[in-house]
Amino acid sequence: MKVFKWMATAMFAFFFLSANAVNTTNLPDNEDRLLLYINSVEGKSFVLQLANLQKETTNVLIEDLSHKETLYYRRLKNHNGFSTKMNLKDLTEGRYKISIKQGDLEIIKVFRVENDELIFSNTVIR
Repeated sequence: MKVFKWMATAMFAFFFLSANAVNTTNLPDNEDRLLLYINSVEGKSFVLQLANLQKETTNVLIEDLSHKETLYYRRLKNHNGFSTKMNLKDLTEGRYKISIKQGDLEIIKVFRVENDELIFSNTVIR
């Protein structure tokens, strides 16, 4: 019985961690690549992390795609990394966009608010 409980606990932990895995975007073939991590926390919250900014000016935006409105803007200077918890509890259902801009590079991630949860799409790198 103890073995069954241990196995059940291990399987639950595996599935819980898999379901809440960090979503990572790496730029190809560059050891100093910009890294984007988005980790859903619960409900309408997530943690946004950026790494390898190389102290270059980087802009972080969250926009409402329906109303063409900027909801969040942050200009980062002289940072190599950045992390913030975004609590978007007041967002209504709809489509939104996260943009990370650094020089000519732009990383875009679209997400939907649906049933009080955030659903993230694949990442686009331009």
